[in-house]
Amino acid sequence: MASTPHDDLLPLDGPFSPYVQEQIGWYVYLLRDPRNGEVFYVGKGKGNRVFQHAQDADTLPDTDKPKLSRIRVIHEDGRQVVTELVRHHIPTEQTAYLVEAAVIDAMRAVGLELTNAVSGHHSQLYGLASTWVAASIYDAPPLPEVDEPLVMFKIPKLWTPAMTEGDLYEATRGWWVLGPKARRAKYAVAVHRGVTRGVWRIEYWRERVPGDRDYTADDQPARTGFAGSPAPEMTHLLNRSVKSLRQGSGAVTIYLNCDDPSLPTSPLLAGAVAVRSAESERAPAQSRFVWQPQDIEIRDAQGTVVKPAGELFAPSTVRRDEANNPPTSTDAGRREDVAAMSSDGKTPPPTTADRPCARCGRPAQWLVTGGEHSAAPGRLLLYCNACRSEGAERLAVAIPLSVLDQDPQSLLLRLYRVGATRSDPDQVAEHLGLNPSGPWYTLARALRH
Repeated sequence: MASTPHDDLLPLDGPFSPYVQEQIGWYVYLLRDPRNGEVFYVGKGKGNRVFQHAQDADTLPDTDKPKLSRIRVIHEDGRQVVTELVRHHIPTEQTAYLVEAAVIDAMRAVGLELTNAVSGHHSQLYGLASTWVAASIYDAPPLPEVDEPLVMFKIPKLWTPAMTEGDLYEATRGWWVLGPKARRAKYAVAVHRGVTRGVWRIEYWRERVPGDRDYTADDQPARTGFAGSPAPEMTHLLNRSVKSLRQGSGAVTIYLNCDDPSLPTSPLLAGAVAVRSAESERAPAQSRFVWQPQDIEIRDAQGTVVKPAGELFAPSTVRRDEANNPPTSTDAGRREDVAAMSSDGKTPPPTTADRPCARCGRPAQWLVTGGEHSAAPGRLLLYCNACRSEGAERLAVAIPLSVLDQDPQSLLLRLYRVGATRSDPDQVAEHLGLNPSGPWYTLARALRH
């Protein structure tokens, strides 16, 4: 849909005549900007409804609706809004609602930014959706065999195809009364009306604290929720029916493969640590960047470089609080809008001069872990470029400090979670200039022990 000037499309000079109004019936219309040809509003009506908006823009100057604001700018430019009918002679208002909703969805599907305040009639339930999602509403295939430990939550909030990923996550993550089995789960799954709608990798659990949804001072029994990250490796579980799984009467959770008490557990944060973690979770995400697996070097037991894969170093989205942390550049110069900050979210990390190489004392550029044939297997060390190159065959993981500084909590936690290091978190915090009381530190200690 090209955006070209529409000087050749002249608006109707005056409203519809009574005869036209009678014959035209219900209709769905567009408002188009004559300066660039863009459609900026879709509506339905009868009579002279299509012309009412231009009148409102002039007679209601204090109304700041986006639709009317744009019309005023058009009028100030000496132009008139172009009005077009998508469909007319529609027999009923109900049918007009359906046509309007379909047109809105189609316009937004091709990237048009409309000024409509709301979507069309019933569009959340029956509007734009992938064929996969639409089929699952009526006949979802059964959940495939799963080996990983999962906890499924039957969310109370109404799910629709239009529900955002953020809203679905918030509806799923908490707040629940759970037993010890939940901490053995590796993934959390959202279930609505017997069909899976979201899946996340569980990073940790924490108690509900002030500021969380529905929190009360006498929160008894204690309710918990998980902090999770996207799990693209588990998307094959989405839009699947779980109705064949064994479920307790009235239960809001379903556990799969969580019965073994020897399974590793995710940390549970409580008290002041839970409060600090909640504050970190709520930090504004005003800009984002992504570090990629290829930024990190991993070697096997023979010292051969292997391609990073799986959950160890999957791509991760990082938050930056723009108000407190002005953007800087990475040492590598490959990202221009990066927040170099420590895990407390406020203090810039030390410069490379403050982080000497463990072997030669020169400024370090890498965080490495000793490999199987090194003098200190699994130990986190700081290396300069030269020492990393000389001892590369003895290293298991090498992470550029320019990458680590973008996302220290996530990267360090993944090293601890998969057993790539057992270094003392206190020493790691000291060497890297990180906050030894932040959420990463508490979780690292729990994973280490």
